[in-house]
Amino acid sequence: NLHGDLSAGSGCNALTRDRDYAVKFLTEFQDRLLFGTDICAPGTPTPLVDFLLELRTAGAISEVVFQKVARGNAERLLAG
Repeated sequence: NLHGDLSAGSGCNALTRDRDYAVKFLTEFQDRLLFGTDICAPGTPTPLVDFLLELRTAGAISEVVFQKVARGNAERLLAG
């Protein structure tokens, strides 16, 4: 019953440091990972968003994995 929040810069750094491992990690734990951010200023860079979109566009992660991490897991957890 452990979930991981990817909002911290360290989460993004860990994923972007090793793309192949990130794909395996996101796929393996797709039901437990949550996208989050503490960015609230318009125009602030969002490297995790860019990285997840890049992985999806390249077909490295599936649409299902992307949707779960991007919002589905949070919706399921909060509705629980």
